[in-house]
Amino acid sequence: MPVPGSAVTDAYARLAEVFPALAVTVLGTGEDVPRGGGWIPAADLAAGGPELETFLALDDTQVQRDYGQRARPDVIASFGLHRYAWPACLLITVPWFLQRRVPRYPVSHVSFDRTAPGLAVGRMAVRPDGFACLPGDPAAALPGARVVPDEEALRAEVRTAVAEHL
Repeated sequence: MPVPGSAVTDAYARLAEVFPALAVTVLGTGEDVPRGGGWIPAADLAAGGPELETFLALDDTQVQRDYGQRARPDVIASFGLHRYAWPACLLITVPWFLQRRVPRYPVSHVSFDRTAPGLAVGRMAVRPDGFACLPGDPAAALPGARVVPDEEALRAEVRTAVAEHL
């Protein structure tokens, strides 16, 4: 269920307006990320195994459909990384660009469904694990807020958040 009080919900609503190929739902505190029915938790992708194979099979199928042949495993892995990393980075950079807020997403707090009908990229369900913001941001009073002193510190938060997630 979407959380109206989340510091990043409005940023994802604006993202959906300009990029309707990706839907992002912010989960409530303690709410589990979805699994099954197309949903694959990011932690399962990071762990490897059958969920990663299912995720990569989508790229294998697309390559066969588009090019009439199978791709090498390294090519499929590269496509899979891109298909996950690009929207995962949007989870962090869109709130930063639009609101000067940088959410943190451990892999256990993100799930991705690339098979959602009508969404070319897919849909993500996320549970922020706090966020960084600048002094004077009204969201600084929300639970999980971490106020950083300036824009450079906020940029460092972006780099750290992306590196921690990926």
